[in-house]
Amino acid sequence: MHRLLMTNFYRLKKEKAFWLILVGMFFLGIYFYFNNYLPNCVNCENEVGAVLFSFNVIGGILVAIFTANFVGTEYGNGTLRNKLICGHSRTNIYLSNLITCSLVAVVFDFVFIGAILLTGTIFLFSVTTPVETVLYMMGTSLLLSVSFASVYTFITMNISSKSASSIVALSLKIWAFLITSNLSHKIANSSGVQKTILKFIYDFIPSGQAFQLTNLRGDLKTMCLYSAILFLFTTSFGLYIFDKKHLQ
Repeated sequence: MHRLLMTNFYRLKKEKAFWLILVGMFFLGIYFYFNNYLPNCVNCENEVGAVLFSFNVIGGILVAIFTANFVGTEYGNGTLRNKLICGHSRTNIYLSNLITCSLVAVVFDFVFIGAILLTGTIFLFSVTTPVETVLYMMGTSLLLSVSFASVYTFITMNISSKSASSIVALSLKIWAFLITSNLSHKIANSSGVQKTILKFIYDFIPSGQAFQLTNLRGDLKTMCLYSAILFLFTTSFGLYIFDKKHLQ
């Protein structure tokens, strides 16, 4: 496992997509600061969420792009087959890619947040939300990013075609985005069993969590639980399928 991780980290140094997204996240953080932060609004409910946690909505798309490119390349250039020939187990190969993509997703988040804090320090950024709440939301957001990475790793490790896995990953993200984009309004105007089902979907689907975190809403404990469940399910099921998969 250690050797596989070191190999992945070495690849990251030469991975253009990684560096491009990293730089892009930094400048997106600066853009979101100036586009969303309202310095003269004293009691804005969304004052922190609109800035610090806005990466949740776009982060899933960028993680999908990176994962599809990074993991999908292993099928195209024969890297995956060479790892098996060298004696690495399928479980270790899968988990090393999952760990790498999860860490990259977290790094993207921190770069975005760092850009906002750096810009905010220069332009007198103020935070009215309690520090404990901000940290709790930060942990929930990072866990959400890891769950995104687990879903996309599941897809790219089990679809041999890089282009096909990219299409599936991005389509899934767009589909989930469209479903959850107006779900809060539907929940507010429903009742009974229908409302319970819609609320579950909104809390369980990562894109729904992303919208709630950006707007400083939702039950953080519930979202953490659902992210953990999604991570464990996609990882265990992904390992099972990958172990049975015929590699050409």
